[in-house]
Amino acid sequence: MKELIAAGEIGDLYYFDSVRINLGLIQTDVNVVWDLAPHDVSIMDYLIGQEPVSVSATGAAHGGSPTENIAYLTCGTKGRSSAMCT
Repeated sequence: MKELIAAGEIGDLYYFDSVRINLGLIQTDVNVVWDLAPHDVSIMDYLIGQEPVSVSATGAAHGGSPTENIAYLTCGTKGRSSAMCT
């Protein structure tokens, strides 16, 4: 994918969308942003190589969890790309 993006073979990249679903049991001992978002951001960094200039995160704790177990993360970059990680 990185080679296709770099070569421009798939056109201009306008956004990166990463969705994690059906990950099993709700983890009550760790915040989902701290636990999983670094992996998505690392993949985004590798693929598009544009440093984020803004980050916004919103999360919620469901099912009696004391920590957020669902979150939406938006990153803006210097280029025209943006990223959504859910």
